[in-house]
Order: sequence, then structure tokens, then C-alpha cells
Amino acid sequence: MSNSKKEIELLYKLFSNFLSNLTNEQYLQLVNGESELKLVSKKIDTNTIQVYKMLLQDIISVEDIEERKLLLSSHLNKKSDLINLSDFLNIPTKSKDTIKVMLDNIIEYTIENEDYIKNNVKEDQKYEKELSDLINQIEATMDTNEAKELLKNSSIAYRKADLMNFAKKLSVFPDKRSSADDIINEIVQAVVEAKIRSYKIRKKL
Repeated sequence: MSNSKKEIELLYKLFSNFLSNLTNEQYLQLVNGESELKLVSKKIDTNTIQVYKMLLQDIISVEDIEERKLLLSSHLNKKSDLINLSDFLNIPTKSKDTIKVMLDNIIEYTIENEDYIKNNVKEDQKYEKELSDLINQIEATMDTNEAKELLKNSSIAYRKADLMNFAKKLSVFPDKRSSADDIINEIVQAVVEAKIRSYKIRKKL
């Protein structure tokens, strides 16, 4: 199954779940144009997202359903933790849901979306390799213009969050309000220009 088809199916499922949780009044307001949908980013830190992704990867590596549940419960045994993971996966939860119900729902999600999870793992690995290669190129060059071009022509140049993440890997911490160009300049200054200055100082000695 192609990536795009799988993603469309997932979006359809997300929207279907959303509609099923609307009251009749909310539904009528939506279709009559009296209300609107808004995208609100989830405030989940990067480390937590990575933990969730690794856990999902471990879960789908297990074939037996009961063993999957045991693996999940060994990592997340509190209701609040399961609610957070369910929210991350866009799995609807109710206040009356028991831990068992939430475990079952999450495991059902891993079964239905196994290909999607596997693809995400591959994409993450591809992304991390790209970052690693880019770091090596930036650290190897002594040309600031070359470094800027490498960054501007990379896939991370399209999203400021990716640039911030990349900068962090190089122990560079730009202001969050900085523009993409400013972040690139800070990376080049901190890594390449600093290396050039250090080289000139050593050469004089």
C-alpha cells in the first residue's frame, strides 16, 4: 500500500473519530458554517515523542496480541500515561474508560496502523542519517558560503523547527524568535567561523 493512500486512510479515520464525538448541535453548527475547525499543535516535547515512537516500534515487533498488551502496560501502567499516548495517537478516550479499555484501544491502533508505524520508523531513520551526514559536511568545511549553501539546500531548511533541532545537535542555541536565515547564520558562525578563527590562531602560534 502506498504512503499517500495509507495517510489518506489515517486522515479519514481521524476525521471520522472527530465527527463521531460531536454532539448533534455541534455537528449542525459545523455543517451550517456556524463553527469552524482549528488546528492546535499538541504541546508534547521532542523526547516524549521519541519515547512514544520507540515504544510503538517495539510493540509492532511483537506478533502476539497479549504480549503486545503486556509490553505496553510494562511501560505505561498509569491511566494518565495511557491517556497521553492515546491523545498523541488521536485515539478518543472517555473519562469512564478503564486501563484495560485504553490498552485494548492502543493495541488495536497498532494492529490497524502497523504499516504506517513501520514507515514512520523508516522515515525517522532516513531523517537522522541525513542530519548526521549534514553535520559531518558542516564540520568538515572551512568555507562559510559552502556551509550556508549546504544548509539552505537541505530538507531542514524548509521548517524552522528542524533548523532549531539541527542547531541543538551542534550545541548552538538560537533564539526561538530567530528567522530561518538567522538560524543558518548562527550555525555557520558557531561552527565554521569559530573553526576558521581557531585555525588562524594555531597557525600564528
